[in-house]
Amino acid sequence: MGFGPPHLTARPEASSWLANAPRRLFLPRFEASLHRGLGYNTNVNRFNRSINVSAAQLRVEFGVVELAMSTHIRRLYAELRPDDWRLTAGFSPELAATQDEIWRAMSDPSMQASAVSRWLQENQPCLFGRIAAKWGLITYCFLNEDDLQKTDLEVREKIQAPRTEWSRQAFDGKKSAFVILAATPRLAAANPDEHLLAFSRRFVRVVPALRN
Repeated sequence: MGFGPPHLTARPEASSWLANAPRRLFLPRFEASLHRGLGYNTNVNRFNRSINVSAAQLRVEFGVVELAMSTHIRRLYAELRPDDWRLTAGFSPELAATQDEIWRAMSDPSMQASAVSRWLQENQPCLFGRIAAKWGLITYCFLNEDDLQKTDLEVREKIQAPRTEWSRQAFDGKKSAFVILAATPRLAAANPDEHLLAFSRRFVRVVPALRN
C-alpha cells in the first residue's frame, strides 16, 4: 500500500489534499477498508502521520481497495429485470444467431471473437468497423455470467489483461479497436429501465480506472 513507519511525515501535497478532502466521507471509509481488508491496526491521526505517498498515489490505492471490497456490479446484475417485450419480439435472425454462438462458446473466447467479427463484417453500418473486423484489427474482451458474479476489482482485472495486449499491438499498428462485451442471456433480455442504467453506470466507473 505504500505506507511508511509512523514516525515519517506525510508529503506536503498529500497533507494538503487530505486537509481539503471530505473527511466524513473519505477517511472513515478508507480506515474501515484498512481494518477489514488489510488488518492494519491504525486510527485517523496515526493514518495522517503515516502516509508516505503522493496525493495521486493515495487516490489510486484507495480506489483499488474500494474496488477489491465492492460487489456493486454483482448486486446490480442480480437486480436486472427481464424485458417482456424483448422476450416476445426477440432479436433479428442475424443477431440472435450470433448471440447463440457467443453463449455456446463461453469457455472459448476465440470462437466468441469469430462470431462477433462475422456479424460486424456483415451488419456493422460503419465502413471502417467492417474493415477492421475483416482484417482482424479488433481485440475483444468477453465477460460471461461467472465474471459478473465477481468483485468489481476482479472484473477490472479480467479486462486489463487483453487491454494491455491490445495497447501493445496497437502501438505497433497491428490493432485498432478494443471491444468489451458483457454477453449473457440475462443482459441481452434486460428491461431498459433504471436497473439496467445503474448497472451500466457502475460498469463504466470500473472501466476508466484501468491502467495503460
